[in-house]
Amino acid sequence: MAIHCGMRMGEIRALRFSDIDLKRGIISVRHIMDSERNLQIGTKTNAGNRSISLSPLLINELIKRVKIIAKEREAAGDNYQDLGFLVCTKIGKPYLKKNCRDIWIRLLEKTGLRQILFHDLRHTCASLLLTLGIHPKVVQERLGHSSVQITLDTYSHLAPNMQQEAANALQNLLE
Repeated sequence: MAIHCGMRMGEIRALRFSDIDLKRGIISVRHIMDSERNLQIGTKTNAGNRSISLSPLLINELIKRVKIIAKEREAAGDNYQDLGFLVCTKIGKPYLKKNCRDIWIRLLEKTGLRQILFHDLRHTCASLLLTLGIHPKVVQERLGHSSVQITLDTYSHLAPNMQQEAANALQNLLE
């Protein structure tokens, strides 16, 4: 979710199935969860309240997650707390932020990848989108930045490559 949608950990932890429209392929980001398990109405900024289009790959992964949670609900029986969260324990409770970080670190160790912060996935998402030539306004909206200027200021290190690509594109067009 973080690398596909550029979402913050607190936004992902707050996602409920009611925020996801699999048929239309859209996630509505409307809440955040603090480091404990407190769901907060609204996001970091007003622009953080947003809808994000999903890729077919991510839609398929979300469908798998729905099936996993259904099995966990059945296995837990009366112990399951059906709060509707996408990211939750086997009994339906949302994870603490610390638990999510621990799971992330174990996943990196298990796969042999170097340690990076979970938040770096958000930056990677933005960097990849901008490098692919996606309009900065679209990237801003996906990330929930309050202005395109924040997006451009944060990712201006990509500008040298983009400048050369722009020069080459113009040359190709004018030849």
